[in-house]
Amino acid sequence: MLGLGSAIYMSKLPGLKLLGTYTSDFSSNTDGWSALSVEGDLELTANATVAGSDGWLKGEFDENQTDSLSGIEKNSPLGATSMIGDYWSISYKIYLSSSNWTHESGETDDVNHIFKYVHVGSSDYTTDFFGANNAAAKGQAVSYDFNVATAQTSTTPLDLLQFYFTNTTTKDDVPQAGAIFYLKDIVLKAYRS
Repeated sequence: MLGLGSAIYMSKLPGLKLLGTYTSDFSSNTDGWSALSVEGDLELTANATVAGSDGWLKGEFDENQTDSLSGIEKNSPLGATSMIGDYWSISYKIYLSSSNWTHESGETDDVNHIFKYVHVGSSDYTTDFFGANNAAAKGQAVSYDFNVATAQTSTTPLDLLQFYFTNTTTKDDVPQAGAIFYLKDIVLKAYRS
């Protein structure tokens, strides 16, 4: 499955108890997702149709993005309190428009993006358990399935799920005015041993 990378597959880890599951539902609204660090406006549309199916969340940028990150976030998707030893997994589908993206080193193909689960108000309590930047091909639906390779190391609860495109010294695939992304079937799970 695309996006699995070197992560550990959760069902192969013995003794983990499922604490909670968040499953996105964009059929009638944005399901509580809102813009994250966006320059200008990010128009979010529920129940969009792309790649022959409906139920997608559509995001369209109206200005070029130059910040270190631009995307969306959702508060308290699980409602479960994290602890040392907790594990997380996420799966989702993404579709990117074919144009209006800048690319690292003059590339013109895939666009890097990332999911993070963080503590509101503090970047000190984050988990990059969804791997490094994930490259999604433009103009086609791509499915990802990531599982955390290491446990959460803080007793501070994680309560904010973020999805964004990143602009750093090593990755600069960022949306420009008119860039469109679609997300669907986001499933976040929390486990405890």
